[in-house]
This record gives sequence, structure tokens and C-alpha cells, in this order.
Amino acid sequence: MVWHVLDEAAAKGHVDIVELAFGYAKEESYSGPRSSLAMSSAIAGEHIDIVRLLLCSESFDWDNKEENFAEAVKLEQTEIADLIFEEDSRDSHGEHMLLRLAYDGPTNAVEYLYRKGHDGPDLIGRAFVEAACNIDTVDFLLATGRVSSTYFDKALKAATENGSLEAVQNLYNKGRASTQALNKALEEGGIDIVKFFLSY
Repeated sequence: MVWHVLDEAAAKGHVDIVELAFGYAKEESYSGPRSSLAMSSAIAGEHIDIVRLLLCSESFDWDNKEENFAEAVKLEQTEIADLIFEEDSRDSHGEHMLLRLAYDGPTNAVEYLYRKGHDGPDLIGRAFVEAACNIDTVDFLLATGRVSSTYFDKALKAATENGSLEAVQNLYNKGRASTQALNKALEEGGIDIVKFFLSY
């Protein structure tokens, strides 16, 4: 019941009610931040004060910050997206959100961070490896011109280990993989990947 009140108050922008509901809310298996709509409702409603309150709560951990960030970017709520990123940077123990988004997040969220200056060659290279099977993100990151041949080969290895024929084909078709990386993929790939390489 309390979580329902919290969700409704967040959707309508009632900071005082959200604060009050927090005092009574308990995290249980059937309720809590994971099942709550409070964060997404606050983002959709442009209620940055409520987003800040939810993020800064010491009682509950809103552990899907990448999803919340991606949602804010999609809705063009840049101030909220920046707030979520800053809070995540304090809590993530050194792992950059760009790396987590590159793995399976939407490309527009990755692009947003890139355009905000998170564009160092090492970070982009590591994100490229994480994104090996996220084809749209691979294509975007490669187009930045910041992916070295070393990271490209690592991405091919990651796609091969994942067993994703589509990802391996995408990387192969870029014409950037070293002969050594291609040979390794041929040796370590599953049957579909081996057949693909042998067809060329």
C-alpha cells in the first residue's frame, strides 16, 4: 500500500508525500524499488526533485540506474539524465556507466554520454569490446574513430566467445580485424561461426 502511494505521489510531483511515504516504506520481496514505478514516473513527469530524492535515499537502492538514465535520455530530460549519471558515478565503484550501457543499453544513451565528453580512446575502446554483440552501438562507437585495432580485435574475440554469428559477421564486414584475430575466431568459434569464416 505504501509503495502504491509513493508511486502515485512521484507521478504527480508531490515531494512532501514521497518523503512521508519513505518513512513507512519497507523493501520486501513483492514490493520495493525493483517493482516501484516511482522513478520512471518522476522521470516522465519531469519531477527532478523527486528523482533526486529517490536517488539519494539511504534506505533503498535504485539499482537500475542505467535503465533510468536511458529513459531520461529517450524522453530528452537532459537535466535528469545528468543527475542520474552523477549519482551513478558516486556509487558505481569505478565502473563507468558507458561500459554498462554499451553492453546492452540503447545506442542513443551511449551517444549522449559520448557527446557529453566521455570520449577518451581507452573508455571508447573498452565500451566497444563491451558492445561487441550490440550491433548499433558497435557501429556508432566505430564511427567515432576512437577504436584502436587492439580493441577491435578484443571485440571480435568477445563476439566469438558469446557465440553471436550476427556480431561476428558485423565485425568481420568492417574489414578491420587482424589476421591473428580472425584465425583465433576461426579456432575458437562455434560451428556457425566456423562455417561463416570458411565460406570466405
